[in-house]
Amino acid sequence: MNMHDPSMRKTVSGRRRPPPISRRSMLAGGLAAGAALMTSGDAALTWSRVAAGERAEGLSDACCAFIDIFCETLIPDTDTPGARSANVPKFLSLFVASAPGDSVAAFEANVALICADLEKRAGAPFQQLAPKDREAVLAAFDADAIDKTAEQPYYASYVSLRVLTVLGYYTSHEGGAEELRYELVPGRHEADIPLDPAYRAFSNAS
Repeated sequence: MNMHDPSMRKTVSGRRRPPPISRRSMLAGGLAAGAALMTSGDAALTWSRVAAGERAEGLSDACCAFIDIFCETLIPDTDTPGARSANVPKFLSLFVASAPGDSVAAFEANVALICADLEKRAGAPFQQLAPKDREAVLAAFDADAIDKTAEQPYYASYVSLRVLTVLGYYTSHEGGAEELRYELVPGRHEADIPLDPAYRAFSNAS
């Protein structure tokens, strides 16, 4: 997994608010395919709760701590703010905590299994590793979780958590206006332009 892979860049569009999704379907059984149902409208609602200073009631400190370090490892600070700087951990914690109690319990159980797997691979708790070591062990885990999702129930939780982290980041102000090149009204269409590692996709949402 390349933590700086340009393919992770995402343009956010659309303003019409969609119907609410079922957070039970999102989280029960390990954040299954329901993560793909979260849209920019749902994200905007959750971000408004972050801005209002709401707390993730009912989610354990250990789970919130893992979400925080996971976000930082997946999208670290570079020349632009990373996921932690963009408050994505608060975004994820609020979204998860708003689910029915049994779904939150299922999510926390899967996070504990993810942590145990990462610790077994690294020989130490994930949160205690140096940043480069966290990236290395997460890259190995990431490959297994994506290629062998059906083999472990908590792999599906991990994949969905990864999707939600990326969605949360690119619907944040920092992701939409600083990581992407913000342009309210994009200019002319150019179908074939040279790309280099510094290229940033455009966004008209911030």
